[in-house]
Amino acid sequence: MTLLIFVCLAAFLWLLHLLRADRVSLGLPIAYLYSLLLIHVPGAFAHVVGRDFLFNSDLVEIAMRFVALGSMCFVAGVCLARSSTPRMPIRREADRHHF
Repeated sequence: MTLLIFVCLAAFLWLLHLLRADRVSLGLPIAYLYSLLLIHVPGAFAHVVGRDFLFNSDLVEIAMRFVALGSMCFVAGVCLARSSTPRMPIRREADRHHF
C-alpha cells in the first residue's frame, strides 16, 4: 500500500509540474486532486502504520488501488485536454518598427 501512496503523490507532483510549467492556470485541477488525496491518503497511511489494530486493511488497499488509478487517469486527462487546446498568446505582438 506504500507504493500506492507514492503513486498518488507522484500524480499530484506531475499535475503541479504540468499546470505550473506555463504559469497560466486556474488551479482547479490541483484543488480537485488535492482534496481527493486529502481524503484518502492519510487513511491509507494510518493503515500502513497501524496494521495491528485497524480492521479491513485489505479493503483499504483495494480502495487505494482505485484512488491511485483514478488520480493517474485524472492527470492524464488534464494532460490530454491541455494538449488539444490551441496555444493562444497572452498578449499580441505590436508592430512598433515605425514608432
